[in-house]
Amino acid sequence: MVTFHRASPLWLLLTRGSAALGGRPAAVARAVGGGAASLLAYAAVIWAMRLGAMGLVSALRETSVVFAALLGRAFLAERLTAGRIAACTVVAAGAAMIGHG
Repeated sequence: MVTFHRASPLWLLLTRGSAALGGRPAAVARAVGGGAASLLAYAAVIWAMRLGAMGLVSALRETSVVFAALLGRAFLAERLTAGRIAACTVVAAGAAMIGHG
């Protein structure tokens, strides 16, 4: 049985509607969609770990920060500073080393 804490966003959404979350319905729908996508991504990682080598799956999972930076730039107009680009390069290089190691 699933229990919900009375202060959880899901409980508020189910009992009071999207207005209780303090945002416009479109913004709440995007937030719920993002949460669902995050849950699906985590399930995909667990599933992949059952099927493949954990090192390869972990290497790919660590590249998520690179994709997050690129998606932030593409859809949220975030800046890609030299530091962020360097960090993404280090993460991608490390993942490549783990994957080919």
